[in-house]
Formats: sequence, C-alpha cells, structure tokens
Amino acid sequence: MDAPVEKESSKPEIVTINQDFQIFDPRRTVQTRVSGILRKPGHLSMVTLNIPGLPLTPFKFTANNYGIEKAYCVTPFDRDIGYPIDQDDLDPQSRIDKYKRLGKSLFKNLSMTSQNANLDVYSYSNDMRLEDEPSILRHPSLSRFNALQTNILQNLRLQLFFPEGSFESRLKVKEPESGDLYFGLFYPVDTGPLQVPDNYKVDIDGSEIVITDGYLLHVPSEDIDLLQQIKGRFLLEENHKEVTKEPSLPAEISEYIPPLGVKRK
Repeated sequence: MDAPVEKESSKPEIVTINQDFQIFDPRRTVQTRVSGILRKPGHLSMVTLNIPGLPLTPFKFTANNYGIEKAYCVTPFDRDIGYPIDQDDLDPQSRIDKYKRLGKSLFKNLSMTSQNANLDVYSYSNDMRLEDEPSILRHPSLSRFNALQTNILQNLRLQLFFPEGSFESRLKVKEPESGDLYFGLFYPVDTGPLQVPDNYKVDIDGSEIVITDGYLLHVPSEDIDLLQQIKGRFLLEENHKEVTKEPSLPAEISEYIPPLGVKRK
C-alpha cells in the first residue's frame, strides 16, 4: 500500500452517518512522533463528520505508542497479545473467574509488543497539534453544543472494522460547553457493551484490576499497511438508554485521550 503522504491542497474528508470510510487513508495520513522512552513513530489522520443540525465536527484518529496493560486492551490484529474477549465475558461472574485465571499475565505492558499503539479517536475544541502537523489535519475551534445538539451526540456511535472482527464505542462528551468529544472504550459489535459484575474490582496478588464494559484498542504504531485496513462508520443509535452504572478505570487509564505530543502520566 502507499505510504502516508502530505497534500496541502487537499481538504479533510467529510463523512456522514452510516457511511463507511478508511481510517488511515494515505491521502490524509501523516507520520508522527510522540514523547516517551521508545519514541516510536505513530500515525495521525482526520475526517470531518456531518450531522444535520450540528456544526461540522472534525475527529482525529491517532495510533501512538503508549504503555497500557493487557487487562485494559484488545488487539484486533493479533488477538493473543491483548485481552482475549470470549464467551466468558458474556456473564458477569464468569468474567471475574476469567480475570483471576489469567492472573499476572493481565499486567503485561503492551508498549514493547507489535501491538504497541493505542488507537485514539477524539475531537477537541482547542486544536492541539504537533508542531509539524500539516494544515490538512488542522481545524478551527469547535462551536459549543447546545442542549439539543448534546442530546443528539449522546446517541453517536463509532464502529471500527478490522479483518477479523469489529468493535463499537459510545461517544463521550466531556463538557458540552467546551465541545470536547472522544470515543473511549470499545466492545464487540455483535455483543454490545459487556456486562459488568457488581464487584467489578478484582484483586490479583495485591494489585487491583477494574472490569469495564469495553476495552481500549491497541494496534501497530508503525505498520501503515495494517492500519490502512481499518474501516470506520459513524451511526446514530435511536432509543439510546443511558448507562446507569459504569465503573471507573484506574486514574492513569480513565478517560484516556492523551493530547498529541504529551507524554501519558
């Protein structure tokens, strides 16, 4: 496949609800570097979402090397490296039993594996960017969302399609007034959000792991050929029901959307 190229004369791709698109299209994907010991290159792309009644909303997709533990990540391109979702995750008690069975292996940091990059999807009102980021991937500050627009956004979903599996995430609105949006945890499209046990904190050898209804997605930061295989689709879910209980991730994982060029705590 073609390597990422910069085309200053191009405009960011505008996508609509239920439209399939290539996440890391080579026409609008650039290579990036982030802070950290490994300093492995990553990739950055952007599309602009057009929803009737809302301002045009740019979403950035980044695949950058960050150290996250196996307990909180799935790896669609190599299932055995990340957390392996299976039938045991469809029942709350069997999830607890599975975590205890996997034990210390859940603490493995994925930064040194082939699936070393967290796939972040976000839209910030203040356009944080790398110094060398081309203008095609920049956008003006977002307008604030009113109550009606925020209600529409609460129903927004993002589906990502890999060669061997598909995942979905619900949009998170940090603060409607700020316009900051992001997609955090992903769950399999065919199961929906995974069931969370009442006792969602599991102790493994004195360390705590939080069981959540989805996982972060980890992909290879440097393999553009694989990244270009990821497809995306935004959709609006009707009759959306708010989640009444959503356990918090550990502080260093919770709402994990690191600003570009900023080292994760």
